[in-house]
Amino acid sequence: MRDRTVSGGLLLGVGVALGLAAMLPAADEPTRSVFITAGAFEPPKGDEKALAAKLNETDRARKDAEKLLKAQFGKKRESWPPEKDEGLYALEEARAVANVAYAYRNVDPKKVNDAIKDLTRAAQ
Repeated sequence: MRDRTVSGGLLLGVGVALGLAAMLPAADEPTRSVFITAGAFEPPKGDEKALAAKLNETDRARKDAEKLLKAQFGKKRESWPPEKDEGLYALEEARAVANVAYAYRNVDPKKVNDAIKDLTRAAQ
């Protein structure tokens, strides 16, 4: 089974939920502390048009490969040869990386810091 990546928002949400759950006092356990911080943010290098073009290119390559593989081996991925499934998985990963690079261009670092402050207040 392959290790699938999880979106940053989902990962942050799960981490916060686990952190908040850890703060709930158990009957026989000591109280736990949760520390919430934000790392340094640097937007991906490259202009927005180039990143959008890379996203479109990787998405088109993935869709074309998937269509071809479905025509050759059927719609169920479980029945595909492992090397073909791995090839499509690599294209999916490339598309995900391009998507993240493009999406991070729109992240406002001030909003990240505000969200950290809100989470800290909620945890207290």
